[in-house]
Amino acid sequence: MRKRFRLPPTQNGHDSRFHYYLGESCDHLHYMELFEVRIQFDVYEMKRDYSEWFVKYRVDLSPVVASYPVMYMDDFDPTIWYPYGFSIFTLVRGVKEEDSFLVLHIPGEVVRYNLVNGSFETIHEFEGAETDVIEGSLRYVLTNGYQYIESLSCVDPNPLLF
Repeated sequence: MRKRFRLPPTQNGHDSRFHYYLGESCDHLHYMELFEVRIQFDVYEMKRDYSEWFVKYRVDLSPVVASYPVMYMDDFDPTIWYPYGFSIFTLVRGVKEEDSFLVLHIPGEVVRYNLVNGSFETIHEFEGAETDVIEGSLRYVLTNGYQYIESLSCVDPNPLLF
């Protein structure tokens, strides 16, 4: 059975939407969107009965931008909508609420951002990133990350096609 559900209301009367992330983690459906030139945004979660979205987390990436200034494009052209170089790979819900985090792609690195306390750390640096990062550019644009799930099932990397 398919069911339609509404998106959260737009903020500050915006007519257009920039759908930034829709994903599931630990049986929770999350949605994020950005308005204007913002690095503060809300993470919505769908209620279990699919009746409505509610704000689960409030994200402020200002400290991340301050620590990783390569995220901001100094030569920002106002005709280009977004001056910050980051992308959300995935949202991971922890077993405990305080273990939930975003995985962010920023120019040259991947950063883990804790959704509860706002702490962050580099979890991966791309090889050669120090030489090929153009300020504000991303190596992987519009890419999603997926959680690794251990399984005892055999998965054939070369399945036969019939």
